Amino acid sequence: MCHLDVIGVFHLDLKPENIYFVDDGKFELTPLPSRHLSIVLRDTRIQIGDFGCSKFHPEDGAEPTPKLVQTQNYRSPEVFIGLPYSIKSDVWSFGAVMSEMYTGELLFYGSEDEHSAATQFQMMQDIVGQYMTREMWKEAKRLGSKIPIFSLKIPIFSSKIPIFSLKIPIFSSKIPIFSLKIPIFSLKIPIFSSKIPIFSSTTVQKSRCLFKKGAKYETELELHQLARKDDMDGRDLYEFITDVLILDPEYRPTFAQLKNHEFFQKIFDF
Repeated sequence: MCHLDVIGVFHLDLKPENIYFVDDGKFELTPLPSRHLSIVLRDTRIQIGDFGCSKFHPEDGAEPTPKLVQTQNYRSPEVFIGLPYSIKSDVWSFGAVMSEMYTGELLFYGSEDEHSAATQFQMMQDIVGQYMTREMWKEAKRLGSKIPIFSLKIPIFSSKIPIFSLKIPIFSSKIPIFSLKIPIFSLKIPIFSSKIPIFSSTTVQKSRCLFKKGAKYETELELHQLARKDDMDGRDLYEFITDVLILDPEYRPTFAQLKNHEFFQKIFDF
């Protein structure tokens, strides 16, 4: 990826399907005390392929015209809101791929309905624990962004009945809400007793990690919680990924900077 930056190419579709082993992928399995299996490849050399979505850096050094690029699961925040893509957009995809290699599951995903992009955009912010800056929104507006992530005509949680438009008084229950012995948000039934649950219609289905209709949306883990218990290498990995997945591209590292990250230095020293 550093080489692509040097020769002036944005890949713009970095994902596991476009990363190939140079060799035939032969490996050895070794049982671990944790009852997991260690997969050791005989040849770990890889190469990046599929340049069908790639773009050249602008010759005059200007920013590229904002376009909707990258596969959605690996799409960078700036592309979501209509800012220009850059080499740092590929860096975001790289971070998402690194996490998926460890867990075997997509890190970010949307929904099956028309709000898929908005769903993933919110999830990305929640997982990395960072939120879009006012400057980024202003810049997207200045550039005439046509991707209004949050211009939904219905409440965020997709209930067909707005939460505050119910005719039932909030405190009409014979049992005061605040006298319950369990937290309000842990209830399995809607607080307002509407037949349409407040958190209705969309649910997480992580087989290919898209939302499917039928159950509740489950809060995702933050990055540092994804490493397996007692896996120090996993913790080091997610410390690295945390440094990669910076929401604001202005502060996100480049591939050249990542080469010198402590995570890789430990591997090389070993």
